[in-house]
Amino acid sequence: MSRINHEGPLRVAALSLLLVLSVGLVPPAGAADVPQEIDGLKLVHNTSERQVYVRPGVNFKQFDKAFVVDVFVQFQKNWLRQHNENDLFRINQKEVLEIKQKIGAEFMARFPKELERRGIGIVSRSQPGPNVLVIRPAIVNLEVNAPDPMSQEDQGESFVASAGQATLFAELYDSVSSQLIGRILAGSVDDDFGGFMPASGVTNKAAEDRMIDRWAMELADHLGKLPGND
Repeated sequence: MSRINHEGPLRVAALSLLLVLSVGLVPPAGAADVPQEIDGLKLVHNTSERQVYVRPGVNFKQFDKAFVVDVFVQFQKNWLRQHNENDLFRINQKEVLEIKQKIGAEFMARFPKELERRGIGIVSRSQPGPNVLVIRPAIVNLEVNAPDPMSQEDQGESFVASAGQATLFAELYDSVSSQLIGRILAGSVDDDFGGFMPASGVTNKAAEDRMIDRWAMELADHLGKLPGND
């Protein structure tokens, strides 16, 4: 039996996602002037919580398994410069890459588990089928507050109102045809503490865990509300 090679389709998915994000084809969720159709996908839901495009005729109820592509993580434009201008704890490009890698790894450790909790089995890329959905998630417009509190004893204490915020985005592909069949944009998700609290290694780690858990649950919930699933 021949094996379907997913390397090509996954590269196409990555290029598609990068194009969508780089040229600003993702309008804010809930915006009144969003396109009714993009790349053959029709707008079926548009609120402040989520914006959903699907290919006509696709019933997502058929998909009970998923292959999750490594998450794409992108900071908010000019975040590093603004952070270093306004925060006591300066960071560099190398640390930004480390933060992205850490958040990506943590998200990928949690998101598949959230799908499994909702009855969606997780498979490898070598297991395509008519019931397998390929999910390419992204965390974009990322803002992380007080990312480096290690030297606060020397520089003073930092207080933050939230761990950070981001916009959640996902493109959905049929695993057999490699056709783009859906796109989800979740409104900005902010992990608000409900007040200011001091940033420390302990509070940052706890806040980071809670923030990523929430992002994973939010995106899994949005997937559960696709046509045929809700």
